[in-house]
Amino acid sequence: NNKDYRSQLALGRVYEFLSSLNVEGAYESAKASYQSSAALNPTNPTIPLILARLESSKNNLVLAQEQVSKSLTLKPNYTDAILFVVQLNVANNDLPKAIEAAIAAAQTAPGVAPIWFQLGLLYYASGDAAKAIQALEQAIRIVPEYANAKYFLGLSYNAQNRMPDAILVFEDLARTNPDNA
Repeated sequence: NNKDYRSQLALGRVYEFLSSLNVEGAYESAKASYQSSAALNPTNPTIPLILARLESSKNNLVLAQEQVSKSLTLKPNYTDAILFVVQLNVANNDLPKAIEAAIAAAQTAPGVAPIWFQLGLLYYASGDAAKAIQALEQAIRIVPEYANAKYFLGLSYNAQNRMPDAILVFEDLARTNPDNA
């Protein structure tokens, strides 16, 4: 049904899959289908986000940024779009902007542990262990068995010379993940 945006969106997804396999013309067909879907449903913030991801898959980061901006214009608190901005900023080696976007994502979805983990990881990578600790502790408050968050929390404690805290975290990880070196 050419008048139903969902049909165009589904067709775009098929072409996007084929594009990932480097089938000739599939990227262009995916883009055209997504643009048709957007024309049929111009207020849906998901469609420009999908277009942003398509552009990113072809390393068209400027076009990806334009599309994700459209998505966030339609829905400023769209967590998936905000997290995509984090990914774009990391791809562009812009950790300060990535951290800003991750903070915004944490504010829109405060109960989602992976967002807090990602924020903590960004802080850790930028050398701000104190802020990394805050974010990682929040991730663990939400999901107490979050092993990756515990690991980076231990590293962050170590970076802050909080050795007793780091040792406790790593001992807990060794106990709860005995098969993980």
